[in-house]
This record gives sequence, C-alpha cells and structure tokens, in this order.
Amino acid sequence: MVRNTRARRLTLVVVPLVVCFALLLAGWALAQEEGDSAEPTITEEYVVTISDVGDAHIEDKIKYGEEDYEAVKEVIAENPTFLTRLYTTERDIGEVLNFDTEMDDANSQVVITFDTPGYAYNMKDYWKFGISKKPKDVSGTKVEIEEEFDINNQFSLYTDQTLKTKTVYELPKKAKSARYNKEEKQIEYVMPEAKAALGFWSENRTLLSVLFGILALLFAGLLAFVVTRKSVGVPAPAGVIPTAAPPTTATEPAPEKKEAGVCWKCGRRLKPGKKFCTHCGAPV
Repeated sequence: MVRNTRARRLTLVVVPLVVCFALLLAGWALAQEEGDSAEPTITEEYVVTISDVGDAHIEDKIKYGEEDYEAVKEVIAENPTFLTRLYTTERDIGEVLNFDTEMDDANSQVVITFDTPGYAYNMKDYWKFGISKKPKDVSGTKVEIEEEFDINNQFSLYTDQTLKTKTVYELPKKAKSARYNKEEKQIEYVMPEAKAALGFWSENRTLLSVLFGILALLFAGLLAFVVTRKSVGVPAPAGVIPTAAPPTTATEPAPEKKEAGVCWKCGRRLKPGKKFCTHCGAPV
C-alpha cells in the first residue's frame, strides 16, 4: 500500500508538468509559424546606380497598404520635404541633391529620387563604398542586400511597423572584380580604364612639363618676332592712281634792269616823254 501511494503522488505531480511543457512548446511553435507567415506592413526597393566617377543616383520605392498610403500621401502633400531629413540623418548617406518625391497611386507607393556625389571613393588601385551588412549576392556589376526589421520613423508616420527592404547597388558597366570586404564592411571593385588614364598623366608628368615649357618658349619667340619686325611698304592695289604731289611755288627771276633812256628791247635811245619806242614799238 505504501508503494502504490507514492506512485500515485508522483503521477499527480509529473503529468501536469508534462502537459504544461507540451502546451508551452505548442504555443511557441504556433507563434513562430505565425511570425514566419506574417507579411511586413511596408516594403522598400532601394536602388543605387553608381557612375564611372563614383557619383550615385538613387531611386527609393516605399510601398504601403492602401490605408497607410493615403495617410502618407496626405502628410507629404502638406509637407513635400517631410522625408528629406530621414535620408540626411538616419541613413548617413552624405550630400543629398535634386531630392524629389512622387506619389504612385496605382501601386500605393512613394517614389523618391535624389543624387549623392562622391558615393564611391577612388583608392587608386580600386574603388570602394560602405554597406550595412553582408550582401545576399555579388555578381558582375550588381550587389544585392535584403533586410527586415521593425521601424518607428517618418516611413511609418512614427508608428511601430515592420519594414522589409531590398537594396540593389548597380556598379558602373566598366567595373570588374567586385567583392565584399567583410573586415571593412565595404564593396570593392576595379575600374581599369580610369586607372590607366590617371597613370598616364602621373607617370609622364616630367615629360609633359618639359614639352609645355618648350612650346611656351617657341610661342614667346614668335610673338617677339611679330612685334619687333620692320614694317614693309605695301604696294597700291591695281587700278588705283596714286595722287600727284602738289606743285611747288617757284619764284620767277626778276627782269634785268636796263639802262635809263634806252629801249629794253632794241637798244635805241628813247625820245623824252615817249611811252613807246619809236623804232620797235615796245612799251617803255
């Protein structure tokens, strides 16, 4: 009888514990299943297109449910720059230029575009830019990252919601050897053409300086020759008659003085009081 009483007491203790543990496991599994199957309330597609010189054009599409979209649309209509601060502070992406916000009613999403100069840095042997986490895929000139987390900011109008975002980095078409550096948490890639161009000017700096100096001296000598050479008389164009020099005024010699009482022409003696020579008729 003692043994049966002990077994019965043990059963009364163990069975409830087993049942409680089983219920806990079932509840945890159900919650996990519901969490896995739950859809995020906001989805985002963030595309960064990087140019050959490291500048970036960014297009961000934030998709909402219909009710949330109408609320966000109303806020942005009243304050078009409502989302600007989110990009310049929380995301820490640097300078924001040409910021624009458009409402896509057909897809219940906000489409934001802007430019960020100097997004990628030239390290001479390669280019780089930082990323938030290890990428899902790095292939060719495209890098993809997927994340899901809870937010409470401008995107959710300061309510607790879940955001699932897909970030795509489109590298320049000439980029090669793209890879993820996990120690530095950055993407690195090579631009052979840009590197070759920089190398030419850098490696031939002395030769180019000498060449430009010689050209400068030649130019200075040519300029001095043009300025100091003697002017050459230019012949008159054909068909143009040169203007004659004005005649000079010449002083005529005074007539020779003749002897008084004698005709200056024939030399005969003149009779007193006569105005004409009686021999030749010349006036006296």
